[in-house]
Amino acid sequence: VLTNNTGRRSAWIAAIDWLTSAFDQHPFQALNMSLGTSALHQGDCRAEYPALSAAIDGLLARGVVVVASTGNQGALTEISAPACISGVIAVGATLDDDWPRLPEFGTYAHFGDRTSAGCFDLPANVDQIACFSNLSDRVRLVAPGAAIAAPTPFHVDDLGFRTSFGTSQAAPAVTAIAGLMVEANPVLGPADVASLLGDTVADAWHPAAGINLRRVDASAAVGRAQCHAKPDGASCDDGDACSVDDVCQAETCTSEHDRADGYPCSDGNDCTVGDACADGSCRPGGPKACATPGECLAAAFCRVAGGECVDH
Repeated sequence: VLTNNTGRRSAWIAAIDWLTSAFDQHPFQALNMSLGTSALHQGDCRAEYPALSAAIDGLLARGVVVVASTGNQGALTEISAPACISGVIAVGATLDDDWPRLPEFGTYAHFGDRTSAGCFDLPANVDQIACFSNLSDRVRLVAPGAAIAAPTPFHVDDLGFRTSFGTSQAAPAVTAIAGLMVEANPVLGPADVASLLGDTVADAWHPAAGINLRRVDASAAVGRAQCHAKPDGASCDDGDACSVDDVCQAETCTSEHDRADGYPCSDGNDCTVGDACADGSCRPGGPKACATPGECLAAAFCRVAGGECVDH
């Protein structure tokens, strides 16, 4: 629905209507909308976009979770549509790690579209809300949106990756988590998912504005989804490789016992080997040795560094 980062709302509506009409033959759990209007809005903007709102309502009525990015102008009280439409989960962006500065040079406007904020983050700390992220009273969730490296056919480095900055990078993470939540508990509706996401997050902050929000936590969200409306003692899986006998307690998946220190596990990073449990958590082992770039790329987002695979 976009060409060179631009498009018409009529195309968005037509795409949503097609998804709705094809839903019975091709059902799905969540829709990501990493796009938005240049116009910004403080509150619920349904009145300004009746046709777009009606199209989205068609998906919500079928149980589809709709997620949208808030925009990158750096506004603190306004966000773009469709994120401003009630029923849509609006997602702002945080930094994904500690950095000396983001971006490394210039401003985010040098790396985004024509509406991106001409600001930079200094210092740049993990779980800090990015200065470009639009915020408003409708925004309850933020997710990593800078700096996100992903494979793409356009403007890539020598390994086929492009590093991007934006709420358009943050929203897909929440969409994927929403899909996992519904997969774990198919009776969840869009409102259930939105509520559980808001209850299973860590703190994030905007240092310049003094705004505190909540950063999504995938493991906690899926754990809560499994136990939603289930009695205490029901079995679940908290996603922790170093815990056993997980059960629901107050609609939260909790661990009854931890595995012994040294028990083999996976920390989720394909660039490390020899991961093992310690004090109830999976701790990374050493870097994975590799001989060629291709061998590293086969291990997800790794690159060669001194003969070893490290995070890209």
